[in-house]
Amino acid sequence: MADKAARQGLKIDMKRLPYIALAGAAVLTVGASAQAQIAGASSAPVGINAESFEYRQNQCLSVWRGRVEATQDRSRLRANELNVFGRKSGDGCAGDFERMEATGEVFYVTPELKVRGDRAVYLASANTITITGKVVVSAESGVTETNRLVLNVDTGDARMGDDAPGQRVRA
Repeated sequence: MADKAARQGLKIDMKRLPYIALAGAAVLTVGASAQAQIAGASSAPVGINAESFEYRQNQCLSVWRGRVEATQDRSRLRANELNVFGRKSGDGCAGDFERMEATGEVFYVTPELKVRGDRAVYLASANTITITGKVVVSAESGVTETNRLVLNVDTGDARMGDDAPGQRVRA
């Protein structure tokens, strides 16, 4: 039943932070602090769908695999795998999360921006997405290639490249 829900897409109400029991397995949903991870300060619900879903209660970890797509409002994150790390609270999970990690052919798309990379990490505390690997950023102003992009989801501020010798940013 969990696989069926994952394939059909699970709509998540960001304000209620529900735990959902599917076929006897607890499913950690994306919490209220996650509302910014895809579309800035949007309060729209996040939908996630994938070919398979796994939840690890003792790690507060949700694992979505196979053509994963997370959408919110007019923004989308696609990847081969998406891991959502919940925040631990005492002996359990708090209901919100600390970070999300997307791997394998990662695409982050908004109306203004298209980014492709190999790996992406969203940190809820900083509201930033860091995309690494062979990163290609396409925007109205042109195309930029780099090995690392750090994007503040709220402000749109971006930093490209890193301090590693020999790494360059091309536009």
